[in-house]
Amino acid sequence: MRRIIVWALVILLVIGFVYTGNNLLKANGFSESEVFPMQFVPKSDLCVIETGNSHYTQALFPSISVSYPSDINSAQTIYLLQKEDSVSCITKPESTDIELKDLLLADFKENSFDTTLEWESGFPLIEASNLNKRFFASCWRNWAFLGTDRQAIERIFATILQKTEPIKNDTDFQQLWKNSNAPLYGIVYKNGESVFTEKLKIPFVNFSYPIFFEFDKNILTLSGLTGAPTGTLFFNPFDFDGAPLEIAEPELGQIKNFINESGLQIIISEKLGFPFNKFSAFSSMNSGEFVLLSKNEFAFVLKSTPISNSIYETELQNLLPLAKTSKENINNFALITFENVNTKFYTLEMPSLFAISNNKDVLEKIANKQAGRVNAGNSSVFLSVNSRFNDIANLYSLNVTPLTLPDFATSCVLTQKKRDDKLITEITFGK
Repeated sequence: MRRIIVWALVILLVIGFVYTGNNLLKANGFSESEVFPMQFVPKSDLCVIETGNSHYTQALFPSISVSYPSDINSAQTIYLLQKEDSVSCITKPESTDIELKDLLLADFKENSFDTTLEWESGFPLIEASNLNKRFFASCWRNWAFLGTDRQAIERIFATILQKTEPIKNDTDFQQLWKNSNAPLYGIVYKNGESVFTEKLKIPFVNFSYPIFFEFDKNILTLSGLTGAPTGTLFFNPFDFDGAPLEIAEPELGQIKNFINESGLQIIISEKLGFPFNKFSAFSSMNSGEFVLLSKNEFAFVLKSTPISNSIYETELQNLLPLAKTSKENINNFALITFENVNTKFYTLEMPSLFAISNNKDVLEKIANKQAGRVNAGNSSVFLSVNSRFNDIANLYSLNVTPLTLPDFATSCVLTQKKRDDKLITEITFGK
């Protein structure tokens, strides 16, 4: 009877220790979970979290989605970048009867890697190499760590052992980070810019860091602490379908700066004969947009008034004294043709806008209210660009960043606006 009582007490004590231990582990983020605790993620220049096997990381950030020996299916994978060339990932392989360390060794050997195993700070550390590649790997509980260098794995060890500060303690991280249901999300600091923009370079756009980003289907949303909007668009830009480039800004004068700095004025002034730099409308502080319709067609639309329209018309006549002019009525709006030996263009005067183009059809569509609009009002920037712009930029040797997008996209639309003291940039990709 005594033995039964003793064994019962022992069993109760063991159960008590297991229960208490599990609660302590859960309290410290050690509970079994499909999500790796952020308090064990080391500080990094770029942190990308991919849920499931969406393969979006490969499309957006090929430099950090390193091709490891085996495709590990996981509910979550965390990719980390430090100092541009130090890449690691944290992932949870599917349940297996094989110990995780042995599974990693087997995968490396199956793919013709020579391996060595040592122990560091209580963690197994595998070095795997062949003629072309070298990787480091380890594991902890049910999570596997893979890295391009030893230091990448050691940073994870040190963070788990609380010997170094995790990314979670960073002030900017705390202000920007949020739980996301997007298949891909993360945070990027200035030192991670080159990898972050590897497949995301947009003419006339510079990102401010640090930024939090989310990617869902074909929409990428960025939010940053720095870079306040410079103003607000008080109109919805026109939708010129298929145009290589459209830019709308709160002040048309800002667009003029973009055009001058990039060399686009060569097309407008020298190739098309339009007195771009001399025309005061393009220095206006009113909202406006510029559209490059093709390699030799353009349009400007400017928020205006009937009085301003009259001033602009008179100024053009003074700038082009030899030009022949003719006026016609389109839907009760004045459309004026200016023509001389070198150029031919049109202006449209409406009560709240003044438009210029060397494509008459565009202005007729605006006058007849047949031109579509983009819902981008109250934004600080609107930009639409497609891959055709790169051909034009190369043709005229423009001083502008070429458009670079993920392989699944050929165009994008970008808007920026302020929300909760953050600058929100939304990029929608088109195929």
